[in-house]
Amino acid sequence: MRFPALFGLLAVSATLTACTPQTAEPVDPFAGIPNVQFLYHDVGGTSAREIRRAINAGRRAGLGTTAPFDASTSWRFKWQWPVDRKTGTCDLANTAVTFSAKVRLPRLADPERLGSAARARWERYYAALLAHEAGHARYPYAHRGELLAAIKGSDCAHASEAAKAVLARFTDRDHAYDAETRHGATQGATFP
Repeated sequence: MRFPALFGLLAVSATLTACTPQTAEPVDPFAGIPNVQFLYHDVGGTSAREIRRAINAGRRAGLGTTAPFDASTSWRFKWQWPVDRKTGTCDLANTAVTFSAKVRLPRLADPERLGSAARARWERYYAALLAHEAGHARYPYAHRGELLAAIKGSDCAHASEAAKAVLARFTDRDHAYDAETRHGATQGATFP
């Protein structure tokens, strides 16, 4: 049997970090989401204004838009199923689905150069940015069962189309999430 790999779609945007009230320890908003790669662009400055200029210089356009954002998350699914070499029939019941994501974030190059007020603002912003971006990765990962069900409920000739239809809904949800949160602004992802 061989496993042809078929690929999914991407989605992009911005995020928020939380602290548990009991411990006041930072909570990783990406906890439980596998295969997440973080890519950073360093930003520097000794004032909030200088840092904002550096963030703006490193911004990139998000998926489906030409507008640049402070951060972005792209996700991807891969799926594969066994195919009988003799008969050429696929075994959709044994489909395997994998998820991965890339998160692009600004990273403060020299936080020690900031005063305590500017550093506190940065930390609040960065926590909010992380949480917002995690929302972009968490939703498709949490709903991967829908993708698997669409493939298994299809036939060999249409399984990839069925999967792509689910991915299109995930992408639509990403765009709605950004519209609802104004790309994380309502979650606190604004600096300064």
